[in-house]
Amino acid sequence: MKRRKLRVAIAQVNTTVGYLGGNAQKILEYIEKAQDIGADIVSFPELAVCGYPPEDLLLKQQFIQDNKKALSDITRRVGDIVAVVGFADGRVGKGVYNSAAVLYGGKMAKKVYHKMLLPNFGVFDEKRYFTPGEDAPVFVMDGVVFGVNICEDIWHNEGPTRRQVKSGAGLIININSSPYDAGKMELRQKVVGKQAAYNKVFISYTNMVGGQDELVFDGQSMVLDGRGRLVALAKAFEEELLAVDLDIPVGDKAARGAVKVARKIRDAERPPLPEAGHKRLEPLDEVYRALVLGLRDYIRKNGLEKVVIGLSGGIDSSLTAVIAVDALGSDAVSGVFMPSVYTSMESGEDVQRLVSNLGIDLKTIPIHKEYNNYLWDLMPHFSGYPEDETEENLQARIRGNILMALSNKFGSMVLNTGNKSEVSCGYCTIYGDMVGGFGVLKDV
Repeated sequence: MKRRKLRVAIAQVNTTVGYLGGNAQKILEYIEKAQDIGADIVSFPELAVCGYPPEDLLLKQQFIQDNKKALSDITRRVGDIVAVVGFADGRVGKGVYNSAAVLYGGKMAKKVYHKMLLPNFGVFDEKRYFTPGEDAPVFVMDGVVFGVNICEDIWHNEGPTRRQVKSGAGLIININSSPYDAGKMELRQKVVGKQAAYNKVFISYTNMVGGQDELVFDGQSMVLDGRGRLVALAKAFEEELLAVDLDIPVGDKAARGAVKVARKIRDAERPPLPEAGHKRLEPLDEVYRALVLGLRDYIRKNGLEKVVIGLSGGIDSSLTAVIAVDALGSDAVSGVFMPSVYTSMESGEDVQRLVSNLGIDLKTIPIHKEYNNYLWDLMPHFSGYPEDETEENLQARIRGNILMALSNKFGSMVLNTGNKSEVSCGYCTIYGDMVGGFGVLKDV
C-alpha cells in the first residue's frame, strides 16, 4: 500500500466560554503558527469557538448565531492548511449540535461532523443541550482519507471511528474538552490506544487546556499509531502547538461519498520539527499543577486581579496561599491573621514565616474584642447552657465577616481554604470558614 507523509499539528489552546472574538483570534493565531511550521492539517479542541462548557448559553439562538459568525470569520482567513475547528451548529428548537468544521482555502467542507455519542454523567450534561449526529463522514485530501469525531465518540468500539475506518480513513482526528481528574491521562491513553490498535489507524487526540469554573482541562494531547503506540504527547496544563510527521496509508481510491478537500499535500521543503513529546508528570505534581491552573483561570476569566486568604498557620490555609502565589504572583495575594484568646504563639510564628517565604502582604486583626462582645450580648440567652461548638463557631464567623469586609472594600476575592474531607464530613462552619468565592482545595 502506498503511503504519504502528512504533517499533523494539534493546537492545544485555552479558550474562554462566551469570549467568541478572543477565541477566534487565538484560533487564527495558531492556524498561522501551524502554517509557519509547514503543517498540512491542524486541529482545535471541542467547541473551541464558543468555549467549553457553554451550558445554558446554548439555549440562546443569538449565541448560536454569533458563534457561527465567528466561525465564518475564521473560515475566510484560512489559507493553505486544513483546520478542524469545534463549534456549536444548528438552531435552538430544531436541534443544536456539538460540531467540528473542516476548513481550507477560505471555505468550509460541504459536510460538518456532528458529535454522535453524547455523555450524560458526572460533569457532563450534553443531552440537555445537544441533538446527537447521525452521519460519520470522511474527508479526503490528495488521496489521504481522514475522519473527524468528537470526545466521547472515541471511547466506544462500534462508534463513528469504526464507521470512518471502514470508509477508508487512515487517520482519525478526535477533538476533545476532556476534564482532568487524577489518573485521567493514563485512562485516556489506554482507551485511545485500544481504539487505534483495534481499527489499525492513526489517531490524533486534541484536548483543551485551561480552567473554566469548577473544571480544569489538562491538555496532554497525543498522537498514536496504528498499533496503539504513543507517537507524541503534548505538555500538561500549558498551551502548545504539537506537530508530528506521519506516514499515512493512501488507498487506490477514496470511499464513496468522501468529502473532497481541494488541495495537494505540499511538496516544498518543510522546516524541521523539534523532537515531539513530553514526559508524563508525577502524580502529585500533576494534581498541584491542576490546582494552580484552575485558580489562575478562575480569577483571570472572571476579570478579577487579587485574592485574600485567612491564614491560621495550618496546612490548608498555607497550601492555599502557596498555590495562589504560584497562580497569580505574590503581589496579588494578601493574608489575614485573626488571632483569638485560643490562638497559640506557634500559629502566629508559622504565619509570619509563611508570608516571609512567599513575599505576600499580611494584615493582623485580633478578634478578642468582637468575640467577647458576642458572648456578652448572648449571655442572657445562653444562661444555663454549657459552652459547646456554638462559641467555637462564633470565632469562625467573626473571621469570615472580616474577610468579606476586606473583600468588599478592596475588591479582592476571598479564597476558601477547606479541603474535601472537611466539606464531605461537614467539619466546617457555615458563614465562617466556608466563606469564599473559590474553594482551591475543595476536591483534594
